Amino acid sequence: MTQASDVSATKRSLHRTYHCFDASALVKLVRDEPQSEEVRAYAQTHSPIHATQFSLYEALSVLKRLWQKGHTEHQDYLDCCWSLVGFVNRGSLLLAAGPDSSVMNAALQLVDAERIDLSDALQIVSIEHSYFWTGTRLEANTLCSFAAVLVTADRKLAKVTERRHLRTWLIGTPVVES
Repeated sequence: MTQASDVSATKRSLHRTYHCFDASALVKLVRDEPQSEEVRAYAQTHSPIHATQFSLYEALSVLKRLWQKGHTEHQDYLDCCWSLVGFVNRGSLLLAAGPDSSVMNAALQLVDAERIDLSDALQIVSIEHSYFWTGTRLEANTLCSFAAVLVTADRKLAKVTERRHLRTWLIGTPVVES
């Protein structure tokens, strides 16, 4: 057996799927709403889950608006915020690195092309540019493949994501595992 074949014989194969939550999914994770139990079960099954920093901030803003408009009590608002931050602190929710200028430019182009908001565009472009798994440490001689699933309750975002040939779970529809 040659040295080259020794190396190839010891290579391991690894496949990881990253489950990327947008703000609508993060809110359902911490607040009792329709499909919240479904989202919580999905998150528990696929832990750790991932999100962009922008999605986390957007989710916190949504919770704030719900409280300000009287749709939730102040203590419930605070409990939801602390719960969301707790997911990050426990490592159950991992945040993607902040975007560099190339990601921001691609996101701005996507905003213009699809008429979606910047936070949604950053989520899509972060998946496309592999920002969720750039920090993954792997052993030597490991062949890797990565995939991502965007988890959202936003139909428009799901349609844009699917048009870009990315996997999506639209909350409220059957989960398709592959």
